[in-house]
Order: sequence, then structure tokens, then C-alpha cells
Amino acid sequence: MDEILNKSLYLFIDLMKNKQKLIFIEAIKQLDKKSLSLNKLAEILSHKLDFTFSMIKWNLTKFRDYGLFESNGQRGNTKSTVLITELGKMLNSAFARMKTKKL
Repeated sequence: MDEILNKSLYLFIDLMKNKQKLIFIEAIKQLDKKSLSLNKLAEILSHKLDFTFSMIKWNLTKFRDYGLFESNGQRGNTKSTVLITELGKMLNSAFARMKTKKL
């Protein structure tokens, strides 16, 4: 079962565009530091990656819809924070394994 999960994660990574990979990896880094709302996270990533706020927010929302992140609180509430799900942590680990293999 672990092998199937790992292959699925690698397939998902292959399907992601380079900008999506950057957004996901940087979002994980930011969320590891502190709790942030979706809008605040999008604002930070927009400045750090020099992508438009709307593109970042759209991708973060998609990641949440895919189960990589979840919102703590009611959807649409600006005070709710974004959390990394177990699936998001597994995908992040898969990214790290891929980087190690390339070195």
C-alpha cells in the first residue's frame, strides 16, 4: 500500500506545474513557522514569489480542495487559519525525497 501511495504522490508532483510546486513548497515553509489565514498566506507568498495575489490564492484554494490544506474555522471567515493536512505532509515528504534522489 505504501508503494502505491508513493507512486500516486510522485504522479501528482509530475502533474503540477512549476509555479504550483513553488507555491506549495513555500506555503508549507510559511505554515511551519506560524498560523496564517488563507489571505495572509497568499499575500506573503505573492510578495516572496513575485506572483499575483489572485494566482496564489486560486492555487491555495485548489490545494485545499485537493485535501493538501484545510481551514480551521468556517469557510469564508477571514480569521480562520490554514492547516497542513496529513496528505499535504506526505506530499511535502515526497518532494524532499525527490530532491535527495536528484543530488
